[in-house]
Amino acid sequence: MDKPKYRFPPGSKWPPLPGDYVVGDPESAVAICTLSSRLEVKAPYAIRGACRTENVGIERVIVNIVSNPNIRFLILCGREVVGHEVGGCFKALKRYGVDRNSRRIINAPGPLPVIGGIPLEAVERFREQVELVDLIGVEDTVKIAKEVYRCIERDPGAYPKPPLRVEATLKPMVKGGLNTVTIAPEYGLSVNLERWEVEYVNQSKPRFILK
Repeated sequence: MDKPKYRFPPGSKWPPLPGDYVVGDPESAVAICTLSSRLEVKAPYAIRGACRTENVGIERVIVNIVSNPNIRFLILCGREVVGHEVGGCFKALKRYGVDRNSRRIINAPGPLPVIGGIPLEAVERFREQVELVDLIGVEDTVKIAKEVYRCIERDPGAYPKPPLRVEATLKPMVKGGLNTVTIAPEYGLSVNLERWEVEYVNQSKPRFILK
């Protein structure tokens, strides 16, 4: 029996936010987060990408997932992000949620697990919509692909509510020049390799350079 799926209207855009990801089949039930690793997984996923920060990075993942009701599983795999513990923060978010006053992920291991750029409605929708699959530390792409197929077999069908469109107050992505490498797009940070300068760019704040 075919599982109910959400059909995106012609011309609609998904995912809504840019990031370090690859889009597969938007009707797949599975999203893959490779944490700090870059992995090529041959499987019918909806989206696959890295996430390296326990705040804005997680917010971007949430926004892109809740805007697609078909996604019911998030596989966490690849190397954990040293110093940020993003995988551990995802697990804490799923299990405990976010403190409504401080907006910190409750019991999260990361140093700054604050989800302040998106509404709490989006956080709760994420927690309800997806099941986390813990493959943290696994970089074997065959094993990850097998887990994708296992999740698809357990697919309950699309989440029974329409896509949640989130107005996120996230910082812009930075496009670097020939000698510039973006080191933290969530924060608008890039490094000029020729002059060894760290540059911070934000639409709402003055540009400055650390030398």
